[in-house]
Amino acid sequence: MKQYPIWNEVHTPDYSNQFSKSFGCRTSSTNNIKIGTSSKNSFDFLKTEIKTIKLDNGTIDYVFYVDNKVVKQANYNPKNKKMECEAAEIKFNNSAI
Repeated sequence: MKQYPIWNEVHTPDYSNQFSKSFGCRTSSTNNIKIGTSSKNSFDFLKTEIKTIKLDNGTIDYVFYVDNKVVKQANYNPKNKKMECEAAEIKFNNSAI
């Protein structure tokens, strides 16, 4: 199996193999989520994206976006094999949910 810096583990209980849509990528992955009742009656709802950015000092930044806003970021140092991850701060009023 190939190794990828980004692995998207997709869980879809509607399929017999719930993880059959999982995949890896090397630089970035974008997911446009639509909602509605069918493929012809669907509307843009949410866009997620994850990118890898190789920095001049040899470390790699992983940046996760929701609707083009950074919500989480991590930095990997391949020399010492340590990952530093910033805590996500998502502000949303979920009292109506």
